[in-house]
Amino acid sequence: MKKIIKYSALVLLMATTVVFSGCKEKETGIDENNNTKQALNKKMNNDDVVDDKIQDDAVMISVGGIDVTYSEAMVYVMLYKSEYENLMSNDIWAFRVEKGKTFEHAAKECVINQIVRSKVIEYGAQKIGVQIEPDEKIEIEDKAIECYEKVFKKLEGKYGITQAVVKDVMYDNYLAEKVYEVATNEVDVVVKDSDSRVPVVKQIEVLFKGYDKDGHKIERSKQTAHELIVEASNKLKLEDTSFSEVALEYSDAKDIEVIVKSDVKNKSYRKAATALNEEETSDILEMSNGYCILYCVKENDEEHQRENIEQIITKRQDDIFAKAYDEWLNKNDIYIVSDLWNMVNIADC
Repeated sequence: MKKIIKYSALVLLMATTVVFSGCKEKETGIDENNNTKQALNKKMNNDDVVDDKIQDDAVMISVGGIDVTYSEAMVYVMLYKSEYENLMSNDIWAFRVEKGKTFEHAAKECVINQIVRSKVIEYGAQKIGVQIEPDEKIEIEDKAIECYEKVFKKLEGKYGITQAVVKDVMYDNYLAEKVYEVATNEVDVVVKDSDSRVPVVKQIEVLFKGYDKDGHKIERSKQTAHELIVEASNKLKLEDTSFSEVALEYSDAKDIEVIVKSDVKNKSYRKAATALNEEETSDILEMSNGYCILYCVKENDEEHQRENIEQIITKRQDDIFAKAYDEWLNKNDIYIVSDLWNMVNIADC
């Protein structure tokens, strides 16, 4: 199930999400600031629930005219349930992740988003001509049987989950990974040395905003922080004074030695780190929340550089795919049957 697991991670990390919303009117579509699209609420049919039980063929979600039934939706729900309860316990669902929101509610949102993404990518597959080959279908069927035996057989047909339904979900997952590979096939895999290099540095950070290495909120002013970093800089110029000793005395950073990859948030910090030669100390650098001084331990860590190159290329792929996904998402109306989803109780499944 390697391909399926890999895609599950991909699907949860996609930048574009669909917001589970109770809105009843058409929203504006793509939100350029948050990369979200509002789903529309759809009323359930009178025969969707019989004796307080959701029927197996009740439509839970509709994406561009593709309906997702209760049975298919519950495959995703039960996979989430199995994964989290194996790591924790059944009590996890009642845990409050924020005010008025439990882990169960958050999990249902994740399931809904994952299903929607899967169907949007299915639409994308048609647009770019991606399909599953006969030999791949055989592999999917084998994985569906394996997954059914491991997770769903014990349910004895509950929620209408059959091998065929599990196979459909596996098909969507496999197709989604294939679409990702095709859509990002022409990504630029050439990474400049200056972008991929991973220096190892020691740091002295004196902050005027944020938290210190012990987790205490910083109370000092910007002026005080500057005075302290200048004091630290002057100590570094004294003979027989090591950078580590001064860092222990002055730095608010938890770690003295750090590996500076390309995904570091502060780009000026990385620029300064990559400009240093081995055993060279930087000038005082001003950051948005404080000041720092860097000392180069190693100009480039080759092992981490290889990882960094992979991360840079993956980021490029994700950016390309997110753009294509946005286009597909924008062309599909999404309907969520909120009343039915409110009846789904993961803890009691």
